[in-house]
Parts: sequence; C-alpha cells; structure tokens
Amino acid sequence: MSTRLMRQIQKLKLKQIEVSQKTGIKYKTVNRQCIQGIKTVRVAERYAPYLNCDPQELLEFTARSPRA
Repeated sequence: MSTRLMRQIQKLKLKQIEVSQKTGIKYKTVNRQCIQGIKTVRVAERYAPYLNCDPQELLEFTARSPRA
C-alpha cells in the first residue's frame, strides 16, 4: 500500500532524495513518511509547495471508532 505522499512523488517522477533536498527535510524522514504517511497539517504544509498540491492531499486519515 502506498501513501498519499509516495503517490504524489511518483506522479511528479521525483526521487525521495530530490524531495529531501528541495524541502530541507532529511532523507531518512522523507523515507519514513513515504512508508507511514503524513499525519499532521504542519508536516503536509512543508511538502505541499514543492509537490504542487494542497496539504490536505498529502494527509493520511485514520478511521476512528465511534464514540459511545
């Protein structure tokens, strides 16, 4: 299963190292977030300008159990 971040990187035909260099985010962090997904708006906002998308397009949503 690929994350939204990974799909956007592939769509733009970029490599993780290129994203790392453009954003100033360490390669290891980019790699981890490609595997686990982006969970916070703050992080998504760092990637969005370089990936030509809205931050919301990069966020991974998790299903929550309904509150009783």
